[in-house]
Amino acid sequence: GPRADWTHSNACATRYTDFMDSTILDTIVNSYEDDWVWDFGNGDSSTLQNPTYIYPLPGTYTVNFTVMTNHGCVDTASHTVVAHHRPYADFLTADVCLRDTAFFADSTQLAGDSLMTWNWDFGDGNNSTLQHPSHFFTPADTYFVELIVATNEGCTDTILKPIIVLPLPTVNFGMTAVCWPDTVAYTDSSAIVGDLISAFEWHFGDTQSDTLQNTWHPYAASGTYDVVLWVYTASGCADSLLQSLKVNDKPAANFGFENVCWPETMLFSDSSAVNADSLVSWNWMFGDSSGDIVANPSHA
Repeated sequence: GPRADWTHSNACATRYTDFMDSTILDTIVNSYEDDWVWDFGNGDSSTLQNPTYIYPLPGTYTVNFTVMTNHGCVDTASHTVVAHHRPYADFLTADVCLRDTAFFADSTQLAGDSLMTWNWDFGDGNNSTLQHPSHFFTPADTYFVELIVATNEGCTDTILKPIIVLPLPTVNFGMTAVCWPDTVAYTDSSAIVGDLISAFEWHFGDTQSDTLQNTWHPYAASGTYDVVLWVYTASGCADSLLQSLKVNDKPAANFGFENVCWPETMLFSDSSAVNADSLVSWNWMFGDSSGDIVANPSHA
């Protein structure tokens, strides 16, 4: 008669388990539906030779497999099948701004067994096997992150979630070169793709600030100031740009001359001065519709 036997794949509750007939027999007639009878130990059964079955609940089950030959010979093989707890993969994360680090917190649910492995695919060609990893994404885009978890009994589950990496604004601005105590004009030229700009924050380098898009500012003294513009998007992302501004001193114009008798030539001597700068041009007007552009001119 037949020597019934069978094997099975790893059994995880709510997952397919494969049952494989390994009976030793020369021939089995396939004309009868009851040539193979499986009793899965919970009231369910099958008459397929190699069935697949899903145990709805974890537990220990005695599975009986009965085979019958064309001559009516019958044999039964019984084995214990343990349907292990399956994990329910899940994780927590949040959308991030470009250049910020994304954090992932495993929140898989599991009763009974314990998790052994975590395999993360961040959707950009990078992976991790940490339980709670972090990752830096670039460029700004939507990435689909996959987590595969496995228990110590070999049961697995997978979850796929999107994470949006939000774009940053491209910050830029212009400013007028000034001489103290003139007012400096600031003009924003920032841009954003895939979002809207919602706010501006100027820092003028002298403890003063403003929130207008385009603004102006007087300085209390000449000097070099580090001007910073922060630009914020509607999604809450921000970037900044720093530019140095030099507020120059105005020159203190002065000159000397000696009176002469007409028609002698009068000599003019420039004695102007400027702080932390140098004089580069002169414009003399002699009061008779004539002038000169040298430092120390003469005029008749």
